[in-house]
Amino acid sequence: MTILCCNCGIHISPNNTNMCERCIISKNNISSNIKTNTVIESCRGCERYFVPPKSFKEYAWGSQDLLLFCLSRNKTVKKLNIVDANFVYTEEHSMRMQIEVKIETDGVIQPVTLNYLIRNKQCGDCMRTESKQFWNSVVQVRQHPSNTRTFLYLEQLIKLHGAHLNTSNIKSRKEGIDFFFTNKTNALKFTKFLENFYGVKVRESNRLISEDRSNNTTNMKSTFSCILLPFCKDDLVSISKKLFLVSKVNSSVEFIDLETGTVKIVTNKQFFGNEQNYIKLLSSKEANEYDVLIITENKEGFYDVTIVDDCDRVFEVKTKFKFKEGDRVLGYYAEGKAVLDEFVTDDVILFRKYNNHSKEYVLKVNKEMDRELRLFIEDADKDMKHEIIEEEMEDLSKKFISVMK
Repeated sequence: MTILCCNCGIHISPNNTNMCERCIISKNNISSNIKTNTVIESCRGCERYFVPPKSFKEYAWGSQDLLLFCLSRNKTVKKLNIVDANFVYTEEHSMRMQIEVKIETDGVIQPVTLNYLIRNKQCGDCMRTESKQFWNSVVQVRQHPSNTRTFLYLEQLIKLHGAHLNTSNIKSRKEGIDFFFTNKTNALKFTKFLENFYGVKVRESNRLISEDRSNNTTNMKSTFSCILLPFCKDDLVSISKKLFLVSKVNSSVEFIDLETGTVKIVTNKQFFGNEQNYIKLLSSKEANEYDVLIITENKEGFYDVTIVDDCDRVFEVKTKFKFKEGDRVLGYYAEGKAVLDEFVTDDVILFRKYNNHSKEYVLKVNKEMDRELRLFIEDADKDMKHEIIEEEMEDLSKKFISVMK
């Protein structure tokens, strides 16, 4: 069934307007009500786009986020029914963008081309950099004493969450790292990020750089001193004259009582309020390697283990950890250690497996493959491992490749 267009008289399928598509477009020309030329502003230094009223955001050229940003800057298309939108290819250095949008009205889809001119607008961060005011806030992250695995963990954590993107500079220091920021807000966000993932004590101090009394304004530089919990996994610690092993460190610390095997959790606030009660005795750098010869479980829920070191010395010790015969393990040799004189312990305090001691890794980072890095890789989650080492092929894939050869 067809009807005649009420405007031009050609045969068409029935619709709400009783007009053909050509007549609908000529009568309701949407493009006449759309602003097709828009100016957006971008900083030449950092290549971020200006988002009114005063912020700058980074968008990749040709990305979906940039497309949405451009459409939001053209207020004349906000209330229209856009069914499709795509960039028309333009060179990035041309300072121009084109977006082809398809708008539906009265059942008819009309294409419209939107043009965008990119104009330079320097952001405050780049302005300060050019005037040699490189930073106004610094976050000083320290651990006393520092531990390699702690800063490896923080480095990967910061990278995974993009917490370093707002820094103007990063410098390595003795026992820590300095993170520089061009504004105090970003420095505060960074300290909050650290507090969410790791136990830290933050102290803020401010220094007056200049003052304009006629306008009642001041130029201040802020320093945030962030002291991390001094522990790393596997540390041997004395708490109220009892021996504990550190089993986990994040925003709090988990300790294992060597005498009973029970777990003790100490919060960030509890530790920094009573630091004098916690004494770090030994760390994994001071541990020795042993091989498990025999292991049996006793009635107390502990394990009696016979181990041998690289000098063929044999020791019989008790531990809460379940090992297997043939395992390579790490332990603290207690005999002759002055820090352990006041404690009654076995000759060796075992604390973990070390079966990846000879495993070959292909590193993605510029680090030396030592024992601390191997322990970090063993404890790291999948995302962090992916950032540090090349992913290994599954055993089935390896077998398939060997057969094909």
